[in-house]
Amino acid sequence: MRIIAGRLKNREIYSPKSNLVRPVSARARKAIFDILNPEIKGAVVLDLYCGSGIFGIEAISRGSAFAHFVDLNVKLVLKNIEKYNLSDVAAVHRKDVGRYIRSAAAKNMHFDIIFVDPPWPEIEQAAQVFSLLDNPDILQPGGRMMLKIPEKFDAAQSFHNISIYKEKIVGNAKLVFLRCSE
Repeated sequence: MRIIAGRLKNREIYSPKSNLVRPVSARARKAIFDILNPEIKGAVVLDLYCGSGIFGIEAISRGSAFAHFVDLNVKLVLKNIEKYNLSDVAAVHRKDVGRYIRSAAAKNMHFDIIFVDPPWPEIEQAAQVFSLLDNPDILQPGGRMMLKIPEKFDAAQSFHNISIYKEKIVGNAKLVFLRCSE
């Protein structure tokens, strides 16, 4: 996988070698960042289920101020942060995503953009995480969230306080964009 834009454009990142993992295609990332690009510069982003860290690293490449990466397995994201000397603009949290969200909310942490790309075999458990994210206090006013989920999964049932403003199908994935009211 390569970064598609910004100061790290065309740089390759370490990505999983397993057939069990579905890396985010360049086409899907382009669609995501075309929609979120006006919000990226100076943003504090949260990359949940980060894997290689592609969303947060792409955001840093495009000018975000800081990225938090959360996953139980952080080996790849740590290698990528080290490879491009991003430790001054990144924090890696080896933690269960639900636990991290509860902890961040308790510490009054706020994010401008949240990327959520859960493992699809665990999408039902991820729906519980979605309900934790349906908290206007975790997103800054006007903040954005992006979910990358299976096309057939209905995310709308998980959100009542943060509104869906756009959905886009890319391949067999549904990209859901949410906004916190100002």
